[in-house]
Amino acid sequence: MLITPNGKYVYVSYYYFSASESKGIISVAIINTTTNSIVGNIPIGPANDGATGMSITPNGKSVYLVGYVNTNMAMINTSTNTAINMTVVNGTSNIAIS
Repeated sequence: MLITPNGKYVYVSYYYFSASESKGIISVAIINTTTNSIVGNIPIGPANDGATGMSITPNGKSVYLVGYVNTNMAMINTSTNTAINMTVVNGTSNIAIS
């Protein structure tokens, strides 16, 4: 979970098992801090477990989510609230970010 630098939104990653797809899924919910309501959901994709870390750039333009499938990383564009880049970082185990 993290809050944007301007304090307007909270990004929360969550993991769930989809019985219909027979696999784990990870998504990111966006919560408006003024209304305390969920204003968006960003599907990231299949996952082995929950994310090991989230971080946001100082200007608030990008959120990074890591560790949900071995060494995968997703970058979220906060202007469009979409995952715009899926990357595999070299390595053999989960990673963290700060």
